[in-house]
Amino acid sequence: MKKAMLYCCYIVSFALSITMLSCKRESIPGLSDFGNGVPENVQLLTYAGGSITFTWSRIEEAASYTVQLLSAPDSDTPIEQYTTVSGDAYTFTGLNEITGYYIRVRANFNTPENPVRGDWVYVMDGQQRGRIMPKYGFVAPDFEEPEPPPAVELQLYPNFPEGWEDETMSHLAAYDVNGVDEFPSGKWQSSRIYRNGGSTIARHPDGKYGMLTQNNQNSVMGMNFDLPYGASKLSFYVGPATKNDNNMGDFTVEYSVDSGNSWTELARYTLSDGIPWNRDFDDPSNYKEYELDIKVPVRFRFVQHSEGVGANSRWTIDEIAVYY
Repeated sequence: MKKAMLYCCYIVSFALSITMLSCKRESIPGLSDFGNGVPENVQLLTYAGGSITFTWSRIEEAASYTVQLLSAPDSDTPIEQYTTVSGDAYTFTGLNEITGYYIRVRANFNTPENPVRGDWVYVMDGQQRGRIMPKYGFVAPDFEEPEPPPAVELQLYPNFPEGWEDETMSHLAAYDVNGVDEFPSGKWQSSRIYRNGGSTIARHPDGKYGMLTQNNQNSVMGMNFDLPYGASKLSFYVGPATKNDNNMGDFTVEYSVDSGNSWTELARYTLSDGIPWNRDFDDPSNYKEYELDIKVPVRFRFVQHSEGVGANSRWTIDEIAVYY
């Protein structure tokens, strides 16, 4: 009888242990003990310079957050992963500016036994998981940066730059009010302007000559021909003829798209612009270059406006180059 009672005590004790263990397991916290267990207000904050920053609202009970950078919206293999014990923002850096990325975050909670992990929450673009490029921000799932247009290689017109150097042809050697002279690039009007190679006259160092305007006169050096394919760029060298020429009138650069019937001013230089005298045009301000978008036949002229100015008013121009 005594043994039977002892056996019953063992049975009761075992049953109580099972009951207590069951109650203990049921008391272990789960995700439901932390609200819905997911960060809210997950959103893109900034993007630039190969980085993406996103934010979320903190959960008071969360022990940490895990963030992942993904290559596809349904990928479970992160490109990069990081767990932060505190915070409400993270920045992924060192990214390719034109690669599309997806980002997600989850909250992690501590429990007496095993950690509890919340569900992933993605950075969203409207109703879909947001694809983010560091260069552009949100982009469409199939967006790819367009290839840049191929660089256009400018073509220099034949026999340019015109530097007035061909000595096999007969060029004006003195001022002529109605001069027309032929050079390798074509026939040019050379009114009160002529080729000069004097030792004190400014000219480009690649050659012996430069075109010299006349004191106290309006002088013109202009094309008597059209360049058939228009112009994408014009360049030349210009400056005072000598170091004593310090009283120049204005100097203009003009173009015509109706064979010289009318002219449009492209640029104007004055003495106050500070264009210096340099024997070899070796100052950067002596070199002028203009990007153009002229699609029709065009011609150019260079005009000194010095009538009535007096002495010491000469300009020189050299190495005219036109590209199409």
